[in-house]
Amino acid sequence: MFSRTKVKPAKLAQGFTLIELMVTIAILAIVTTLAAPSMVSFVARWQLSNAVNTFTSSMKLARSEAVKRGRSAFMCRTTNGTTCTAGGGRLWATGWIVYVDNDNSSSLTANDTTIWVQQNLTAIDTISSSNFTEIQFTPAGTLRNGQGAQGLTFNWDNGGVHKRGLCISFSGRTRLVAEQADCQAGGQG
Repeated sequence: MFSRTKVKPAKLAQGFTLIELMVTIAILAIVTTLAAPSMVSFVARWQLSNAVNTFTSSMKLARSEAVKRGRSAFMCRTTNGTTCTAGGGRLWATGWIVYVDNDNSSSLTANDTTIWVQQNLTAIDTISSSNFTEIQFTPAGTLRNGQGAQGLTFNWDNGGVHKRGLCISFSGRTRLVAEQADCQAGGQG
């Protein structure tokens, strides 16, 4: 009666339809739009953290060199990497020099030993302080007499949305705060 014949299945087309591709691209665009603001914030926090760590490492280097060599060590702002700068512009974000004061002149001279030169931190808008242009460590590892608790503010953008404060105590220890004004609120840092 009926004969059994094997029916071959139709070959399925491989690939994506135009509709599937457009839906995928739309979903990708939505996810990217939602993730972009948090990525900017993440990058800002990372760059602030990097700047604070770089600055703190240079301070620790100056302090340890003062103790090791038995001479005052300085960390001063610079714009050219060879001389100390009194002020202006982005202040500490333009760079700094760590040196040992071999001739006790309290300024960078040809007789002094330059330990480290930090170039411009381009990712940071400003590193500012209200009351000092240099940091001096005594051979005992403390800040020079008259330099009490110090504070700096690291700004990623001029709007001040992303910023971090760094407090430096008389003993040379550091701590992070929300902003520089918090240094006095927390005591000697």
